[in-house]
Amino acid sequence: MILSTFLLAGKRRSSNSIQQLTQKQFKNIEIVGASDELTTAVASIAALKPQLVLMDIDSSNQDFLQLNNYFPDASFFQAIVLANSRDYTIRSIRMGMADYLLKPLETKEVEEALSRAESRIKKYEKHHQSNVSASLDSKQRLTLPVSNGYSFVDIEDIIRCEASRSYTILYLKNDDKMIVSKPLRTIEMMLESCRGFFRINRSHLINMKYLKSYGRSKNGYITLKNGETLSLSSNRRDVFLNVARLL
Repeated sequence: MILSTFLLAGKRRSSNSIQQLTQKQFKNIEIVGASDELTTAVASIAALKPQLVLMDIDSSNQDFLQLNNYFPDASFFQAIVLANSRDYTIRSIRMGMADYLLKPLETKEVEEALSRAESRIKKYEKHHQSNVSASLDSKQRLTLPVSNGYSFVDIEDIIRCEASRSYTILYLKNDDKMIVSKPLRTIEMMLESCRGFFRINRSHLINMKYLKSYGRSKNGYITLKNGETLSLSSNRRDVFLNVARLL
């Protein structure tokens, strides 16, 4: 299994330990992106959806350990910390990192960490694929449970999705609206394989295709092409702006 991998390493480091992981003996790693800054990395990871994130941690970039805070419901990647000491072990565990390796790296320990990561990734992808394949057809339509059966929705017609307790309200083109008997997080997972959807706050997932403008305020707000204005969570603002620039 080839693991798509994102590298997160500080500016002041040569990241020799990470380079070791990309040498020929670790053929199951493919580098798809890299960054030396957390906010930029978050936007890139959201867009690229790598399976593995390697973090080179020291005292100058401890903020890297906050990565999972930006993906509270996501398990599509495994994050492995590389460090010179055990100083960040407890914090790494608390922050949900998948593994912790001490430098200089030992080949056996690296292989074991990658094996564990691969096992978790396969488990996630098997579960995720079964959900997606049951709900997403070849014509990019969602099959969604409604009160009287099922509805089939073209993904490109979805403007936004709004949480309503254990239900989700889908707002579609032509002012259509649909109430689905699934929570917003489930709908978000169904749409993970479709680029262009972004969770702007706890209650709203939007299709960036229908984004019209962004306005500055205390937290920020967005306006959609249908004229609706929605608030943007302050902890999502920087990620949102970086993702918007990648579109």
